[in-house]
Amino acid sequence: MSDKKTLVERLEAFVAKHKAMFADLPPAQNPSEYTLADGSKVTIDKLEIGGVVKLADGTFYPSGECYLADGSTITVTDGGVIGAIETKPVEDAEPAMEDMKKQCMELNAKVGEMLSQFSEVLKSEKHDFSAQQSEVASLKETVAKQGEIIKEMFDVLSQFSEAKPIDTPKQPLFEPKADKVAKFVESQLKK
Repeated sequence: MSDKKTLVERLEAFVAKHKAMFADLPPAQNPSEYTLADGSKVTIDKLEIGGVVKLADGTFYPSGECYLADGSTITVTDGGVIGAIETKPVEDAEPAMEDMKKQCMELNAKVGEMLSQFSEVLKSEKHDFSAQQSEVASLKETVAKQGEIIKEMFDVLSQFSEAKPIDTPKQPLFEPKADKVAKFVESQLKK
C-alpha cells in the first residue's frame, strides 16, 4: 500500500513540475485568414518568418511560393513554415501628403484673410465693438491653435512608416491611428 502511495505522490510531483514548465508559454494565437491571388483561402498563424501556412482543409501549404492577393509573395518550406516574405512595394505617399499640406496652407490663408477683412470692417465702424473685437481676438487665437494642431499632426504623420500591411484582419483589434487622427482633424475643423 505504501508503494502505491509513494508512486502516486511521485506522479503528482512529476505532473506539477511539468505543468510549471509550460506555464510561461505564451497563449496560442488564432490564425488569420488570407486570400491568395487565385481567390482561394489560407490561414497563417503569424505573418513572419517561422509562421505556419495551412490550406482551408487544415493541411500544410506545400513547399514553394505562395502568392497573396495583395501582391506579396511568401516562400513556404517543408511543414508549411514561412521561410521568406516579399511584400509588394508601397506606392509613394509623398504627393498625397504634399497635397494635404497645400490645402491646409490655402485654408489657413483664407481664414487669415477673412479675419483681416472682418477686423477692417470693425475698425471702419464708429460704434464701440469691444465685444466683437474680443471675439475676433478669440477667433485669431483659435485659428492659431488649430494651425499648431495641424502642424503637429503633420509632424506626427511624417514619422509613421509608409508601409501598408500585407492583408488586414477581418476584425481589427484596435482603431487604426489614421482613423483617430482623421476624426480629430474633422472635429477641429467643425469648431
